[in-house]
Amino acid sequence: MMRNLKLIDAVVALHEIARTVGEEVGVGQLHDDIRACADRLHELSLVDSRNSKITQDIINKAKE
Repeated sequence: MMRNLKLIDAVVALHEIARTVGEEVGVGQLHDDIRACADRLHELSLVDSRNSKITQDIINKAKE
């Protein structure tokens, strides 16, 4: 299954930012909010990946 690498990179970056916030100012609401955003973006990347696969299958069938 293809994945949107830009979205995956953004998820990783958000988790790194959350880790930095946790280390520098402590684990709290901001840290948790950033982690939650990363988790939501990860879910979006999975949906985007499924949609890309379906679209590619349709294109391949149309070429046959």
